[in-house]
Amino acid sequence: MCSSAYKDGASYESDTWLVSPAVKLAKAVRPQLIFDQAFNKASNFTEEAHVMISTDYKDDVTQATWTELEWNTNEDGTLNVPPGTSWVFQTTGNLDLSQWAGQTIYIGFNYTTGPNEDGIVVSGTWELQNVLVFEPEEE
Repeated sequence: MCSSAYKDGASYESDTWLVSPAVKLAKAVRPQLIFDQAFNKASNFTEEAHVMISTDYKDDVTQATWTELEWNTNEDGTLNVPPGTSWVFQTTGNLDLSQWAGQTIYIGFNYTTGPNEDGIVVSGTWELQNVLVFEPEEE
């Protein structure tokens, strides 16, 4: 996925969604989500890029109930997210989906842009690849 609200030299406000097909976690115990992402030319990654989970999505994101996943943190306590200043892909690490084990979910990738603290719309680009939902092996 590549999402941006920059076109013809201008930034625009945006609320864009990419929603996965149904992901059945009926036999899952500790399901995890992992993917690689890059973010560039952006103001604030955590305000613009959101990974959302729904169990009641039916073709209209505004009618579904969504829960936002929290980003993982690094050993130093900082968020494990791209800096917003390069096209270098970075892995998210395993994002925990355990609270939805046994259910069918939809994963929503929500990209939003709007005015910054100075009232200027700055829209970066968020790219995703290698999206995987999996059950980790027993330790």
